This record gives sequence, structure tokens and C-alpha cells, in this order.
Amino acid sequence: LQFAANASINTLPTNSNLKRWGKRINANCQMCDSKETLLRVLNNCPQKLDRYTWRHNSVLNAIIKLIQPVLSSDYKLHADLPHLMKGNTTIPHDVYVTNLKPDIVIINKSTPEVIIVELTVPFESNLQDAHDRKLKKYSDLVNEIEMLGYKVQLFCIEVGSRGQLCKNNIKCMKKLFHHFKAKVPVSTLRSSLCKIALVCSFIIYYSKYDVHWSDPSYVEF
Repeated sequence: LQFAANASINTLPTNSNLKRWGKRINANCQMCDSKETLLRVLNNCPQKLDRYTWRHNSVLNAIIKLIQPVLSSDYKLHADLPHLMKGNTTIPHDVYVTNLKPDIVIINKSTPEVIIVELTVPFESNLQDAHDRKLKKYSDLVNEIEMLGYKVQLFCIEVGSRGQLCKNNIKCMKKLFHHFKAKVPVSTLRSSLCKIALVCSFIIYYSKYDVHWSDPSYVEF
């Protein structure tokens, strides 16, 4: 709770804050030698990419666990997680051949229909940029699969690295679950996805100088 409160108003003792408070001479990160801001620690340090991937996959795993129980037998789910990945893409070659790997691809060949879910866990000030970037990245893919006769829906979801889920993302998540005739309360989304992102960021922050990081199990609630 203390981490969440201080992270939300940027009063954690990052080196940039410590220098501003007169507690430290050097404001740089010990791992990448750039100015250590909270944004740098939680999302932008090139030495912590494996940690950001672990946080992303923890949130992605939670989304999958919310979706899987409501899928009918007509749907087949593919996801960019080690235990759910087959081959080097999440889109089966008998649907479309591509090197792109959307986080979740749900296919119903009887309809036929393809649902693509792409997750990002950005710093809260970058939520819209992340959303626009993913829409642009997958727009051509959506058009090309539609030309093959599939109905395609793309859901770009952003969960803030400090555990915030904006109104647009709540609407997007509700639309996704409504498509499968499932009612998932907003309180469930916040208590699972937001809390997972926040706890992962807590771990990333307090292990920021740990050079011996090895991915722990996914955070779950």
C-alpha cells in the first residue's frame, strides 16, 4: 500500500528524487547509467527488459485465466506464453502465415472468426501512445485476415505499470468478455489485473539493482 501510494505521486526514493531532495549527488541508475526516474525503473531501463516481460506475462496469464472458462468448444485459444505457445507464432499457419505474435488469438473456424488481444503494461503517462502504437502495428494484419473471409476483432488493452486501468480499457475488457457472453465485474478486473501489475512493479522496483534476476513464477490472485 505504501509503495502504491508513493508510486502514484512519484515520491519513491529514486536517485533522481534523492538528488532533488539533497540526499544524493548522482541521479543516475546503477545499471544503465541514465537518470533514474520512476519511469526509467518501472518501464524504460534496457537492463530490466526480462523483468518487464515477466510482469507483462503475469498480467497476460491472468487475462487468459479469465477468458478460458467462458470459451465454448467452438473456440481455440492461442497465446504468447511458453506453456501455450506452439511454433513461433500465435496465429496458426492454416489461418494466416505471419511472423507477428499477438498476445492472444482466439479462433472460431465455424463462424469463421478471429479475435486478437494485445496487452501492454506501460507507464500510465504512456497509455494512449501504447494503445495507438499497437493499433497501428496490427491494422494491416487485421485487414489481411479479413480478406480471407474471417471476421476479425482487435482488442488492444493497456494496464498501467502502477496498477491503473483507465475507463477506455475497462470498456474494452467488458466488450471482450461480453462477446463470449460472460459478465466479469470491474471489481474483478481491478483486483486481479491491476493488483498483479502493481505487485510485479513493487518487485521490480525493490530488485532494481539485483543483477542475478531470474524469472519467478507468475504473480496470481
